[in-house]
Amino acid sequence: MDPNFNLMKKIIGIFILLVFFSTRKEKTEFVQSKAIPNMFLLKNLPLDSLSAKKMIRNFLLKNSPKADTYFYEYTWRTEYFIDHEEDLLERN
Repeated sequence: MDPNFNLMKKIIGIFILLVFFSTRKEKTEFVQSKAIPNMFLLKNLPLDSLSAKKMIRNFLLKNSPKADTYFYEYTWRTEYFIDHEEDLLERN
């Protein structure tokens, strides 16, 4: 067999794997805060804002909350609010 052919097969195989792993998306997850009942953190939020808005709209239609509902992207900063309420400092 031609050595160039084997090299091309390897390059094409690596390229296909790169495309597969780079386009793989994780499912968006709605994580409800235990401390703030109407607050949801969205894990693996799509980068496309239109897709994110559609997901939130579908979530609201499916769950029909009775009060105002708040959505935030799940990050290391917002993760705190899963188990804790907002810290309010008293001002004099």
